[in-house]
Amino acid sequence: MKKTLTVTLFFVMISFCYSQHFEGIVEYEMHYIPTSDRYTTELMEEAFGKRTKTFFKDGFYKELTDSKFMSYQLFRYDKNKIYYKHTTNDDTLRYISTISTNKSNFKYDLYTKSDTVLTIVCDKLVVRDDYGTKTYYYSSDYSLNPDFYTNFTISNKYEIVKLMKSIYLKLEMEYQDFVVEITAKEITRKKLKKRVFKLTKHTTLLEE
Repeated sequence: MKKTLTVTLFFVMISFCYSQHFEGIVEYEMHYIPTSDRYTTELMEEAFGKRTKTFFKDGFYKELTDSKFMSYQLFRYDKNKIYYKHTTNDDTLRYISTISTNKSNFKYDLYTKSDTVLTIVCDKLVVRDDYGTKTYYYSSDYSLNPDFYTNFTISNKYEIVKLMKSIYLKLEMEYQDFVVEITAKEITRKKLKKRVFKLTKHTTLLEE
């Protein structure tokens, strides 16, 4: 069960701009819908949280989640790694490489002006791959530079960002036993200090 949820949540997100691409903070709410008796909503909320705050700047992102599992995540494109901790007071900082040589299925459909999130008109990208079906809602008003994600090939991340060229404002992930919905509730454009994306303190660095 834990392995399945790990894969999921690894792969398992105004009128003016401070930079060419979005820089700032997005606060998301997470909802879980079990579709079998293998999981419960309460179990998933406790393990993986109900809220996450994501910081974006120049190809880096950091996620802080009110969870017992992977409550801290940091993507560094200059290291080609995702770093994470299960709890903020964990002395062990773990990491995985974002580079994958495994080829997986990747089919998609694009729909323009499909829905709204926070009154923002969004396009929709529906992806079907070896992990399930994922539906992204996004707007070019919150753009990302896909060049930063060239070496983020695990779970087809680069292919997805290359199509969207934006952060997602809503994400629906459908799997055999459950559905995860992640929806932006607040978006704040602001300049972020580089220190926001420094590695958190740790005594042990462990490759997973």
